[in-house]
Amino acid sequence: MPSLGDKFLGFFLVLGFATVGLCSSDKSSDVERKLSARLNPDCPEDICTPDGNALTLIHIRADSDLDTIHYVWDFTGKPTILVALTRKNASLKINWNDFMDAKPSSVQFSETPIYTFMTVINRLNAFSTRDHGMDFPHLLHTSNSTQVDIVFNNVSTKFERPRFAIELLFVVSEQAVTGTDFQITKRRSLDDEHTPGIFEIIDVLSPGAFKFSTGGFVEYRPVSYTHPERDVSTSTETHQSEPKAIEFASDALNATLAYAIYGQKLDTLVVQGMNISFGFSGDGFYTKTNYTTLTFQVGYGMPPPEQLSAFVLIVAGIGIGLPLAMLVFGGFYICTRKMRNRRGTRV
Repeated sequence: MPSLGDKFLGFFLVLGFATVGLCSSDKSSDVERKLSARLNPDCPEDICTPDGNALTLIHIRADSDLDTIHYVWDFTGKPTILVALTRKNASLKINWNDFMDAKPSSVQFSETPIYTFMTVINRLNAFSTRDHGMDFPHLLHTSNSTQVDIVFNNVSTKFERPRFAIELLFVVSEQAVTGTDFQITKRRSLDDEHTPGIFEIIDVLSPGAFKFSTGGFVEYRPVSYTHPERDVSTSTETHQSEPKAIEFASDALNATLAYAIYGQKLDTLVVQGMNISFGFSGDGFYTKTNYTTLTFQVGYGMPPPEQLSAFVLIVAGIGIGLPLAMLVFGGFYICTRKMRNRRGTRV
């Protein structure tokens, strides 16, 4: 059975990092982190050579004075994004020979991580609805998150009127017990300045994030774009399912970064999955433009709260303050005129 990495050759997977400078400031926690990145760290030449295996594993360190957040992007099998919170001096260790053989414990940290959260792009589904016709979104991010932008560009399918759906699997370093489920919450923003026409933000929170604000999260706006020039006229809807537990997680995630780290221990951790599909009735299906996007971010802690920008506050102030000032001034002027008229009548 071909890997998901092979299936992804039909479209571009664009990687967007949460911060683009060497230093970034997390306003939510006032933590400044220094970023550094490595491609296939310490991989032997006989494994990672131009003529050998086409490997792509990116390790990004976000160091602060207190701790380190590791972002690991792995595309050797099913695309996986790992977010790991460790002590400051912890390092990533990869036994590349064992990793290529999909052996457990082939990827480890020098110290046990404080918390880990993984998102695995497990499956890409193409389906057809034959009964009827059918860069935004500018997510707010911090140094505690990394952004993923997936583009389905000119993907060939056997359906005449196809739609796409993507299955995401989540793995967290929390023990699977009754009541430890991922939660979907929806937030309403007061303006659509950053994503015109979209006032909703969807957060998928791990049990730790939902209960204690110290866990992993996935955040996105329920919008997909059908053209490289992303605006309201090229937007369409997304729909998500409720997260469900994955049975026999070690089998489902075999040959992934998650298995390389945890092995059979995956069966004792919280591992859940959900589907996100794209499109709505009347948008012309995928074949109308042969272009569909999904943008989301993965991070540790809680999603950063949206705040009104100075521009929006100024516009709102003018829009509300000017009519209010005119109303007050008009009322004062009318009262003054009436008082003058009364005095003139008495004389």
